[in-house]
Amino acid sequence: MTHLIDLMHIVKNVATYLYRYTTSKEANTDIVRNDLKYIQKMRSLWITYYQDGGKEVPTKTWLMKKDEVEKLHKCIQDIKTPTDY
Repeated sequence: MTHLIDLMHIVKNVATYLYRYTTSKEANTDIVRNDLKYIQKMRSLWITYYQDGGKEVPTKTWLMKKDEVEKLHKCIQDIKTPTDY
């Protein structure tokens, strides 16, 4: 069974998912936030709807700030692999 699992691709896929999840502004939808309200969990992430049709969507706590994303990009660019030498 172990020969069927390609560790390199698993690590790559997990890393890609985590990167997208922590840097993407579209990592969550209104539906998910409404579900949170329905089950009465994580009140800080609920959407507030106003009578004029507007809404207030709180910032997601797991998103990296712009300067943090830039530091991550710099760190990734500075990684030296055997093909970079």
